[in-house]
Amino acid sequence: MKFNKLLLSFFASVALALPIKDKDGRYYVKRGNKQFYIPNELRSNNFDNNASNWSFARSKASEDFILFWEPGFGTNPQAAPANLRFDVDDVLAKAEKFFDYYKNTLKFIEGKSQTETYKMSIWIKYQTEWLATGSGYDNVVGALWVNPSTIQPVGGTIAHEIGHTFQYQVHCDGKYGFRDQDYVGTYWEVCAQWMASRLYPEMFSNTEFELVPNNCWKHPLHENFRYQSILMNEYWSEKHGIDIIGRIWNGAANLDDPFDAYKRVTKIDQAALNDEMFLVAQKNILFDYKHMGNVLKPFRNRYNIKLQTNNDGTYQIPPEQCTQTYGYAPIPLEIPAGGKVTVKFTGITGNPAYHTMQDRVAGWRYGFVAVTGNGDTAEYSKAFVGTTQTSSATFTVPNGTKNLWFIAMGAPTEHVRHHWKEGDNSGDEHFPWKAAFSTCIRGQACNPSIQVDNNAESAPNVNPAPVANPAPVANPAPVANPAPVANPAPVANPAPVANPAPVANPAPVTNTIPSYNSNTFPSFSNPFGNFDFSNFDFSRFRGSFPFFFK
Repeated sequence: MKFNKLLLSFFASVALALPIKDKDGRYYVKRGNKQFYIPNELRSNNFDNNASNWSFARSKASEDFILFWEPGFGTNPQAAPANLRFDVDDVLAKAEKFFDYYKNTLKFIEGKSQTETYKMSIWIKYQTEWLATGSGYDNVVGALWVNPSTIQPVGGTIAHEIGHTFQYQVHCDGKYGFRDQDYVGTYWEVCAQWMASRLYPEMFSNTEFELVPNNCWKHPLHENFRYQSILMNEYWSEKHGIDIIGRIWNGAANLDDPFDAYKRVTKIDQAALNDEMFLVAQKNILFDYKHMGNVLKPFRNRYNIKLQTNNDGTYQIPPEQCTQTYGYAPIPLEIPAGGKVTVKFTGITGNPAYHTMQDRVAGWRYGFVAVTGNGDTAEYSKAFVGTTQTSSATFTVPNGTKNLWFIAMGAPTEHVRHHWKEGDNSGDEHFPWKAAFSTCIRGQACNPSIQVDNNAESAPNVNPAPVANPAPVANPAPVANPAPVANPAPVANPAPVANPAPVANPAPVTNTIPSYNSNTFPSFSNPFGNFDFSNFDFSRFRGSFPFFFK
């Protein structure tokens, strides 16, 4: 009898150690309601042996996730040293909230999905070195790898990384999913940060968002502010509903970049896209967005474009701040006493001081923003089409205007993709321009080179189209004690301006960034710290990160 019991025990242990192979050649082990997919690189790991680096004895599963931790934590990670301690239940509970929100509200999962069969996996490394990486395994199911400091407690960091697992999942479920091109990687970061900000808007309450006004003239998918350039997603979600970003990911055709996919999904042409992106530029004067507007208030008036002065009385955008595709240059103007302002605008091509590689499709949009009332409302002019032929527009300044802005934006006649080249801006396209105004640039003494032209095309005030039933986010996936994100993703060499044209008496900045208050934000969860994807060695996980170009 004793021998039989030993024999049964032996066969039971062998059965546990042998995963099941499905019809597609994938190995899995049943864990609760779903299966745990065994990644190819971990086939030799015996999950039933506690001596293995990854063991079921050091794991816990929820409905949609399975979490493993390394042997150094022991059986109870809350008994680990303070700097390595974490709460397994907190991680799984919040991961489930993120899963529900990204799947059912943002609609990143569309139709049949591998997540119906397999759990996503979370792998906790026993190390103090910062690690927070999300993607997945073998084009089957999403996964993320983190160290304990990213989950003390769970907050924006994990919301961001689980965002990556959902992006990865799109391709796993049979779609293109913005893979394998050097012009899509920045959108993975833009979008994951936007996804996390839906749950943790306070992520951007610190100074790192200043990278937006400091890089405003660049392509929205430029790598220099890839963790902050979320505002086109804000606009798109207000215009089309909160699920538009998931629809873009699922609706992208092979080789699309996000703008290609957006045009495809919303059925608009390039001219309409240019008009929409100009409205985004106008809204960015006050960060006029329902979800993020209050958080971003401190960053108003942080723009500092340094125009060159020409002998003919025009002002010209300098090469080091030249507007790129959908990049914009806000110029503060003095409010004219007569109540009207005229601009004469000329696009420039063929100038060797600029990057002229996209001159064939050069185009521009320009117009005005009047900040009114107590400074929290604005009126927008229509978008004017700029060409290399000089055109004029006259704007009637609303009564009660507090601040007046002119904005010019690169608006190519064909969409221009941005290719990620870390630290190398030599391939960035330029759409230069010059303008003359019937008023002075704010803070500068001048004799305007032109007068108000009542015969110029009028710039009527435009109220942006209201959002039709805009899927409000009412306490989405509430998370207790959210950890604000400090200084995500430092940008290496962010857009230095070499010898910028000096501006006489530049407009003073009236809004300062509030200092950190430990009573307001008692615990920080730094999502990236000094971890820079551009320098990270992905060789170990090469097959799991196909979205990083090689």
